[in-house]
Amino acid sequence: MIREERQANIIEILNKQGYIKTEELADILSVTGMTIRRDISEMEKSHQLKRIRGGVESITVSKREKTTKEKEALNSNLKRQIATKIGSLLNEGQSIFIGAGTTINMLLPKLLGKNLHVITNNLGAFTYLIDNNEDAMLTGGKLHKITGEFYGEIAAHSFDNLILDYSIGSTNGIYNQNVTTANTGEGHIQTEAFKHSKKIIIVADHTKFDESDMNTFIKADEVDRIVTDNEISASVKEKYSKYFKII
Repeated sequence: MIREERQANIIEILNKQGYIKTEELADILSVTGMTIRRDISEMEKSHQLKRIRGGVESITVSKREKTTKEKEALNSNLKRQIATKIGSLLNEGQSIFIGAGTTINMLLPKLLGKNLHVITNNLGAFTYLIDNNEDAMLTGGKLHKITGEFYGEIAAHSFDNLILDYSIGSTNGIYNQNVTTANTGEGHIQTEAFKHSKKIIIVADHTKFDESDMNTFIKADEVDRIVTDNEISASVKEKYSKYFKII
């Protein structure tokens, strides 16, 4: 297969899937890792795709909110590290809010058997917890069909009169003082939950630092803890430790 044909196939695959791991791409096209990395490098320089950790994604996908399935493919091992860390912070019988996001979804098994009282706007999380006989409450509101989370005024009022031990939220990027998300409506729900919580935790793998999305939903110095993976660099950790505790 010649280079032009191979690269056309890469574009076709990305248009269908949105994201693919580098080694999978090499297997599909029956080429070496060196060849596929050379193709990816050339195509990134010509703005045909975007290289991310462990794989590549289409330019179209990188410019829109990704589906839950697409996000689950990104940095899954790092997200499992984070989920384990958060699970160790939670104590028997505490009341918590959990938002949407693939890292938070990986946290769900860690919540079982702790007699927690959970409120969430995450439809998938609610279903999982109820199916496992846990105490969970789902906010109302309008359902975002891509991310599976509820938002809007009805969802926001679900927190009225509540006092929570922890709110655990997610972010698309942390840039200086700004903790950001793609959609103001979804960020608003997390903000409302934070107002009713004793402690605010944001989950973010190391690739989210010094990155941003369109909308700031909370300032960095309002966050109590950021739980991240073990690959965060010393310089980034030093930069952001002045705002919040990094675990």
